[in-house]
Amino acid sequence: RSKDGRLIVISKSSHFLERWEHGEKTHSYVISSGYNEGDKVKSGDMRTPEGEFYISHKVPNSAYYLALALNYPTTEDAERGLASGLITKVQYNGIVRANQKKQKPNWNTSLGGAIEIHGNRQITDATRGCVGMRNEDIRELYGLMKAGDPVIILP
Repeated sequence: RSKDGRLIVISKSSHFLERWEHGEKTHSYVISSGYNEGDKVKSGDMRTPEGEFYISHKVPNSAYYLALALNYPTTEDAERGLASGLITKVQYNGIVRANQKKQKPNWNTSLGGAIEIHGNRQITDATRGCVGMRNEDIRELYGLMKAGDPVIILP
């Protein structure tokens, strides 16, 4: 939870996003996620990442109406990417530094990036790796969340 008690929990398999505040579920929304199942591995795999994230920044002028950007790739993703040769040590160091400072990590590596919770989606649409919501739902959620708030994405 954030210091203010806010938390988003996303279940890819049940297609729901829940907003929690101080341990109580306050909102539930139907969502869509990546076209392919499983955890995100690299750019272009059409998968939504799984794990613990935070909102790195809010995007008021998103191409997808409104968006809450997530800090993918995380430090753990960078470790995996470095070990498998997907990213360089310089890219790894930059991703780790950004995550330590709760900033947006480099989205332009072979790990992929630009993972967002965004609008402009019909419920039956799959995404390229983001979490899609109806515009009226992201508008409500966007107003309730802040940069730094935690997001958990479950399989």
